[in-house]
Amino acid sequence: MAGVDQMRQQLLKTFILLIFLSFTSLSQAQALYPVMGKISQLSDSTITVMDTKLRLSPTVKIYSRSGKAISIDNLKPGDRVGLQTTRLNGKVLVDSIHVIKR
Repeated sequence: MAGVDQMRQQLLKTFILLIFLSFTSLSQAQALYPVMGKISQLSDSTITVMDTKLRLSPTVKIYSRSGKAISIDNLKPGDRVGLQTTRLNGKVLVDSIHVIKR
């Protein structure tokens, strides 16, 4: 059973990575590499993951583990998330947040 659970976790990580690479919502924006880790701090305009503070884009999309759109109010410090970042006008912005584990 443990091998099956590990395989499922790896498939989930691969799926999430593919989602990150396929989304971009800001025109004229350059997609950057995804960031994954636990939320240590969160506000309406910034998120800190793995000691990296990033600004949220005004159009940030947030998704639950099941892929359902959720609000920023559903996130909390300690949640493990994946972030897709983008660069716009020289600034790095978080374009989407995917909850990996609560």
